[in-house]
Amino acid sequence: RRITPPARQQFVPFDPENKRSEGIFQKEGTPWRALKGSPQIIAKLCGITDWASVATRLAATGARVLAVAAGPDGKPQFLGLLALADPIRPDAVDLVHRLQALGVQVRMVTGDSVQTAQYVAGALGIPGEVCDRSRLGEDCGVYAGVFPADKFHLVQGLQKKGRIVGMTGDGVNDAPALKQAEVGVAVESATDVAKAAASIVLTTPGLQGVLDAVTTGRRVYQRMLTYTLNKIIKVFQVALFLSLGFLVFHRFVVTPLPVLLL
Repeated sequence: RRITPPARQQFVPFDPENKRSEGIFQKEGTPWRALKGSPQIIAKLCGITDWASVATRLAATGARVLAVAAGPDGKPQFLGLLALADPIRPDAVDLVHRLQALGVQVRMVTGDSVQTAQYVAGALGIPGEVCDRSRLGEDCGVYAGVFPADKFHLVQGLQKKGRIVGMTGDGVNDAPALKQAEVGVAVESATDVAKAAASIVLTTPGLQGVLDAVTTGRRVYQRMLTYTLNKIIKVFQVALFLSLGFLVFHRFVVTPLPVLLL
């Protein structure tokens, strides 16, 4: 028998501040409310307290944990937890290690829970303590449970400490942080707003372009530095040659044209 889905009357998209999305449906003439989002938020709305141990255990395996609830409007019932796997890209570990070998301090900033962030950071080889959003001012390797607006303040805080900051992002909410960073990097799938705010836009999946940008930038800088030092040394050589010639012969030993050629 074909099941007819209930008619949706209202939908509230996911909000990073409230950490949930919800919809109002009409079921047998009664408004029903369906919610999905952070286990902590959904559990609080449903008035339950025995969810934390299960959610923590799932998050410790690297899964993103969502809670689901539904029921008559104003009386949602906690239905359960969803553990969503988000596998690490095969090239991510090598990329992190190569950036670290170049002297780049890799930091992870995520809205996921501390447990999930700790698992992912360990798998990637990102050192340092895992901190929640209450410790954004501290020097941590991983910042978990942050809001999109926190990324902007985190970039500002690192800059005040004298750091040169590169920031990757993909969403509209990442745009202020991408604009504030010395080098903002928008990934291939980023929104147009994020791409407009970024200094670099990647055209291929993954973050290999970040490594290429670092190595290419350093190569260009080294060549510019070599050229500048070479020109400065040449100027001193010409000045020394002309000065010695004038002191010995009491006249300039070359005309202006050869000096220009030198």
